[in-house]
Amino acid sequence: MRKEEKTSKVRQQSATQKHITIFKLRRADDAKLMILARKLWPYVPARDLKTVFGNAHKRPAKATLIGARTDTALIGFIYATVRVDYVEGSDTSPVAYLEGIYVEPQHRKQGIAQEMLAELESWSRKKGLTELGSDAYATNKLSRRVHVRLGFKPQPLIAPFLKKIA
Repeated sequence: MRKEEKTSKVRQQSATQKHITIFKLRRADDAKLMILARKLWPYVPARDLKTVFGNAHKRPAKATLIGARTDTALIGFIYATVRVDYVEGSDTSPVAYLEGIYVEPQHRKQGIAQEMLAELESWSRKKGLTELGSDAYATNKLSRRVHVRLGFKPQPLIAPFLKKIA
């Protein structure tokens, strides 16, 4: 086991116990991470995701990648950054920001997202951050429900506008 890993037991729906390891993802995990990331963000080109994750590895003070795995597979991940721009509803800056969270469907509703989020919160507190932001498309009802279950409080919705000027 890597020194920064922690192991926790997470109850499965069958009431049997299964070891799930929550850990900081490394470059060696990128191929497996890309498989999951493409499920979460199928519209984002793979090269862009590789750049984002490469930057997270290079700048651990500004971003983190947290994974969840069974003995045989990577089953979930969190990608988070430190945002210094205004985060809707926040009182402080900088703010830890949950950019993406994914758990394979067959492993959902077992507390894995909560375990990864707890690790993200710990990472954030170690950086002196006191708030954790995130977002979801207004039409993504599943993501909005998950955010609320994870303890996020919805903020007043804003409608972004854009005007082409050239």
